[in-house]
Amino acid sequence: MHEGVVCREVLDIALKTAQENGITKLDVIVLVIGTYSCIHEKELLFYFDMAKIGTIAQNAVLKIEVDKNLTEYGAEYVKEIQGQTSG
Repeated sequence: MHEGVVCREVLDIALKTAQENGITKLDVIVLVIGTYSCIHEKELLFYFDMAKIGTIAQNAVLKIEVDKNLTEYGAEYVKEIQGQTSG
């Protein structure tokens, strides 16, 4: 169930970063998770699809990469966002 919290944090980070960089439409968010992050990818994607509705990320794709060097429980980070600027 913590996937909902992780999803919200990822989306908040991406939206804040987009705003700070003049991005008006998010296309891709890349999340890196560790080997022992205990995140169920299907559940995370489900929550993401719900949480992004009505935001500049509503058409964005969440890509998940696994980094086997991240071995701490709950280790994950937003690696990259891709989007478009108006103008």
